[in-house]
Amino acid sequence: MTFQFTLDPNVTQKILLAKCAGARRFTVNHHLARVKANLDARTAERDALYESGDPCEPPTPSLSWSGFSFINEFNAWKNGEADDSPVNEDGSCGLAWRHELPNDIFECASVDAARALENFSASRRGERSGTSVRFPRFLAKGKVTPSFRLRNRATPGREPSGQPIRFTDPSHLRLPKFGPVKVFGPTRKLRWMIDAGRFHVYSATLTQRAGRWTVSLTGVAAQLDRAERSRTSRHAVAVGVDRGITSLCVAADAHGVPFESFEGVKTLKQALCQLKAANQALARTTPGPRAASERGPDSPRPTERSPTLDDTWSTNPPGLSWTEPRSS
Repeated sequence: MTFQFTLDPNVTQKILLAKCAGARRFTVNHHLARVKANLDARTAERDALYESGDPCEPPTPSLSWSGFSFINEFNAWKNGEADDSPVNEDGSCGLAWRHELPNDIFECASVDAARALENFSASRRGERSGTSVRFPRFLAKGKVTPSFRLRNRATPGREPSGQPIRFTDPSHLRLPKFGPVKVFGPTRKLRWMIDAGRFHVYSATLTQRAGRWTVSLTGVAAQLDRAERSRTSRHAVAVGVDRGITSLCVAADAHGVPFESFEGVKTLKQALCQLKAANQALARTTPGPRAASERGPDSPRPTERSPTLDDTWSTNPPGLSWTEPRSS
């Protein structure tokens, strides 16, 4: 189960989000470069041995493509414990900026690279259905969607308020190294499920699309038995429900005595208000004494019309005759 929200980070958090997305690209490219260099070296050695007629294996050992091996290798490389670790200007080894970002970014990126290589290997062995999968491409800035993942390492028996990824209030989500980040949208349902122990957040995936950062909280939700729903607010005895028109329903006990009435939904109230306004507008446009009485003092009066032949005939007595004027 996944819940997705739109974030509204501040300037400092936006810079950190961009750094995390770049660190994921950097980690994935690091593993792909190592694997590609190893495959190219073994291929060149195998071709040289084949031309010389020696069927021995290439002297360069193969690399393990498992996620666990990638995590251990990159941790040793970025911490300066490997022989090929980068050397900084001050003489220290390892990545100088590794402490500015959450460590989960490097580990999750290593797992993503291992999965991509596993799909490539399974496609070459014919164990993967569908179209053939090529060697994973290197991630370039501006050509891939900025994204990274953070894991929620929760200790068993620990309260939800002590987890690394949690809601500090209805509109803020706390992330490691980021602090509280403002969230758009209603979070009441998810917060209720977390506090009730029905939902556990496994990871948070942050993605930037169309200039907006979104977070997808992925986890597992426990199934809720129908007998366990609303246990605290359940009535002690069985009740009968009578659905009405003016009220939504009326609840009564076993003897038929009503003890609670539930009003109608908001849609009915809104429809009644609209109907009343329509009736009033119709009454104002209907001629007659009733319409005149219902008009307010500020309502415009009907305009006077020009006299017609009927009006002229009613003003002249029928005994008078009318002669046509003579032509000159």
